[in-house]
Amino acid sequence: MPLVTLVAALVASGMVLEPTSERQRWLDFSDYPSNELRQGRGGVAVVKVIIAPTGVPEQCLIVSSSGNEVINKIVCDLSMKRLRFKPPISETGKPTYGIWQRRAVMLPPGWTAALKPEETSNFKIRLDAPPSIRKSAEVRTIVSVDDSGNFLGCGTADIESDASLIENACDHIKRVWQPAPERNMAGNPITYVRWAQIEFIVH
Repeated sequence: MPLVTLVAALVASGMVLEPTSERQRWLDFSDYPSNELRQGRGGVAVVKVIIAPTGVPEQCLIVSSSGNEVINKIVCDLSMKRLRFKPPISETGKPTYGIWQRRAVMLPPGWTAALKPEETSNFKIRLDAPPSIRKSAEVRTIVSVDDSGNFLGCGTADIESDASLIENACDHIKRVWQPAPERNMAGNPITYVRWAQIEFIVH
C-alpha cells in the first residue's frame, strides 16, 4: 500500500496504538502483591499484548520474565482486565490485530533495575537526521505486517510529521527490523500492526 494511503487511513481512524485507559490506570504501586513486597521480592517483566480487531486484549505473553511468577501473572492479569484500545487499523483501512509491548516494573522501594534496550516499550530507534532537517524530531511510525511476518506498509498517524522523515523512518525500519509472525489465541496466523518511535538527531 502506498505510504500516503496508509497515512490517510490511520489519520481517518484516529488510530494510535496506545491504550485508551492507560493514563487512567494500568499498573501502580497498590497492585504490588503484598506478600512479595513484605519479602522484598520484585522484578521487571516485559509484556506483549495481542489486541483483537475490536480493541480488546485477546492474549498476554511475557516476553521477558521478571523472574517472579507471581509478578508475571499479575502483570498479565491486569493487562487483560484494564487495557482497552481503539481498534487497530490495517493497511487497507480495516480493523486488524495489533501488538502492544511494555515493561512492567514492580520493585521494592529503593530498588533499581538495569534494562536492556530491547526491553523498552515497543521499540525506539535513534538516527542521524537528513541534511534538510534543522532540528531534532521524533516520528511515531505504524508498521503493518502480514500473517507470514512480511511488511505490508508503514506510515504514521501524526499529520504534522515531515514527509521526508516518515519516508526515512520507514526505510530504516524495513532495513533493520525483521517482523515476526504472530498468532491469535486460537493459534491462527494473524495480520497485525505495531508502532515504533524513531528519533532523528541533529548534531
